[in-house]
Amino acid sequence: FHPTVTKSERMLKMCNEILKQLILNFKKGDTESFIFIYKVFERLIRLYAARVDYEETGAELDLFLIELLHKLDLRRFESDGSYSIQKYIAVSIRNRYLDLLKKQIERIQKTLPLLELSCDLEDYREEKIMLPDAFALLTPKQKMVLKSKYIYGYNDVEISKMMGTTR
Repeated sequence: FHPTVTKSERMLKMCNEILKQLILNFKKGDTESFIFIYKVFERLIRLYAARVDYEETGAELDLFLIELLHKLDLRRFESDGSYSIQKYIAVSIRNRYLDLLKKQIERIQKTLPLLELSCDLEDYREEKIMLPDAFALLTPKQKMVLKSKYIYGYNDVEISKMMGTTR
């Protein structure tokens, strides 16, 4: 039993009943089932992989999905028309993405001292002084948007929903 997946679909939604059966089939070694499951989350994985400027992120998220499916306790979810399994997997992928993003930030922070040595010290000091001053001029709402986007990795749509405003 496999649902039909078309290329034009942006985000395929699978209810618990269908997704549960596909995961069970995948756990038994059915690779076709994994292909259908992957189609549901592929766009999300590619989006997160593009946000982390590290070439291995996509592969790490793919592997994470495989591991998650293998260890997922399906007894926790009802076999009904809800989407709680899909939501759970999507949130798990997002959490893994945030972990990878933090690691990338740590890698960048470790390389910054090396880059600073090669930069003109005067230019660096000027930027270091100007950036906090510029940030201080922003409204609390603008600061929240920038932190949400560039520190926590939210996209424009997610930020607008959190703030109860339009994009």
